[in-house]
Amino acid sequence: MSGVKTSAARLEEVASRFESVARDLRAHSMEPWVALDLTMAQLKTLFTLEYSGPATIGGVAEKLGVSLPTASHLVDRLVTAGLARREEDQTDRRRTLASPTASGHDLVVQLRHGGHEFLVQALAQLTAEELAALDTGLAAMSRVLTGSPPPEVRGGCR
Repeated sequence: MSGVKTSAARLEEVASRFESVARDLRAHSMEPWVALDLTMAQLKTLFTLEYSGPATIGGVAEKLGVSLPTASHLVDRLVTAGLARREEDQTDRRRTLASPTASGHDLVVQLRHGGHEFLVQALAQLTAEELAALDTGLAAMSRVLTGSPPPEVRGGCR
């Protein structure tokens, strides 16, 4: 279809369909976020513990830019919710380390990956031809959005 201009009406139709699909995917991926019973500060603390590894309360305070008592309170709330634990540092028994529990880790993974499983399940319902066409279209859209040259310009032919 290269060289043939697409009508404005067709472009609007495809854009509308694309936005509808994106909206449906976002709606599904929002479910775990809406069900969340954590404050933003607690959520930031959980993500900090997940990506920092076991951390002292001072380390958590420093990463979040909050006071030691605030960091301690935030970790305590996560411990109460079963999302974090405090353990004695094996190398220095005077220090306590905080880290996510398995439930805390699972929650972070679920929130990060959003509706990925839902998307995979939906894609599995497409025929092989539909999936190939979608893949081709998405690759073309990615190319346009990233400013990559078309395949023919890159020196290969398809």
